[in-house]
Amino acid sequence: MRARMRADRPRVYVVLALALACAWYAPDANALTVRDQAAGAGLAQTTSSYGAYFGDVNGDGRIDILLNRHWQRTSQIFTDRGGGVFGVAATLPLADRHGCAMADVNHDGLMDIYCAQGASDVSGSVVKSNELWMQGPRGQFTNRAGAWGVADPYGRGREVAFFDANNDGWHDLFVGNVGDRTDGIPSPDRLFMNVAGRRFVDSKDPAITRELGGSCVTRRDINGDGWTDLLVCGAGHWGGPIHLFVNQAGKGFADRASQLGISGTAHDARLVDLNGDKRLDLVTIDQTGVRVQLGSATGGWRPPVLVRALVAGYSVAVRDVNGDGAPDIYALQRCANGRNQPDSMLVNSGNGISYTQVAIPEAASGCGDDVESMLYGSAPAFLVLNGFSQSAGPVQLITFG
Repeated sequence: MRARMRADRPRVYVVLALALACAWYAPDANALTVRDQAAGAGLAQTTSSYGAYFGDVNGDGRIDILLNRHWQRTSQIFTDRGGGVFGVAATLPLADRHGCAMADVNHDGLMDIYCAQGASDVSGSVVKSNELWMQGPRGQFTNRAGAWGVADPYGRGREVAFFDANNDGWHDLFVGNVGDRTDGIPSPDRLFMNVAGRRFVDSKDPAITRELGGSCVTRRDINGDGWTDLLVCGAGHWGGPIHLFVNQAGKGFADRASQLGISGTAHDARLVDLNGDKRLDLVTIDQTGVRVQLGSATGGWRPPVLVRALVAGYSVAVRDVNGDGAPDIYALQRCANGRNQPDSMLVNSGNGISYTQVAIPEAASGCGDDVESMLYGSAPAFLVLNGFSQSAGPVQLITFG
C-alpha cells in the first residue's frame, strides 16, 4: 500500500503544478496595461467627428480607417502604412456627412465608400444627395450616387451598412434615416438592391421602408440559416426602439424583435457570444446604461440585465482585451451636466453578465461620439472619438496588453 502511494505522488505533484500554472497565467483585469497610442499611430488630433469606418481601401491587405469629421471638417482616409503607423491618403470634401460604409460594389477589386448625408439644417427640410464614392484608378474617388440610384434626396441619413441580402454575391445597401421632415415629405429607411454591380434599385421592402430611424445597424445571421439579418436602432436623440429584421430567405424581411424577446430602446447595439455557449448575445446602450440579453436555447433572448448604469450612454463596442476568450465591453458616454461623462471598460468574468471595470485614459475635452473595436498590430484596441456634434475632442487609440 505504501509503495503504491509513493508511486502516485509524482502525479499529484504534476496536477498541483499544472493547477498553479493555470492560476498564475489566468488573465487578470487589474494587470492589464492600458495606453492611448493615437499619437504614435499618427491618428491623434482634436476634431469634430461622426463615426469611424474600416476597410482595406488600397488593397494591400491591411485595414484602413475613414475618420468622418462631420460637416465642420473634411473626412479623412487613413491608410495603414505598416509598423503601427497610419497616414492620411485621401480626403472627402466638406459635407453634412453622417454614417458611412465600405464595400467593393462593382467587383473591380477596389474598395468603394457610401456615406449618408443629413438634410443640412436642423429641420431636415432640404433636398440633398447621399454619396457613393467609386474608387477609380486606385486612390481616386468619384461620387456616383445619382447614377447608381442611391442619392436618396429626401432621406435624413444616419447609419448605413452593406450586406448581401439575397445571397447573389453582390453587396446590397441599407440606409437608416430620421423622419419628421418639417415639409412633410417622408424620410423612411431604405434597402437598395445591387443589380450585378451596375446600379442599385429600391427594394421597397414594406418591413424596412418605414420611418424607423437608424442610429445603429448590426448585420449577423442570428439563426444560422445562411441569410444575413439586420438589427437596427430607431430614431431619437438618445436612440429609439430596437428592430430585428429577420431575412426571409432572400424574399424580404420581417421585424421579429418582440417575438424573440427584444424590447426597449438603444442608441447602439452589438450581437456577440459573450459567454461561450455558441449563441449570439445582445449588448445595447442607451442614455441610462449598458444592458446584456443572453441568447436562449429557444433561439430568442433572455430578459435584459443592466451591467453598468450610465447618465449619457451613447456608443458601445466589444473585444476580448485580456485574452481569456470572453469579449469585453467598452461603453462610451456623451456630455451631460455640462461635461463629458467618463467612459467604462468592462472586463467580462466569462458568464456574460458580470464585469470588472478597468481604468482607461479619459478625454479631457469634447463630447463622446463613437467607439469602434480594432486590432492595433496584434493588440486589442478601441478607436474612440470625442467630437460629437460641434464639439472638438481628441481621437484616442486605447490599447490593451
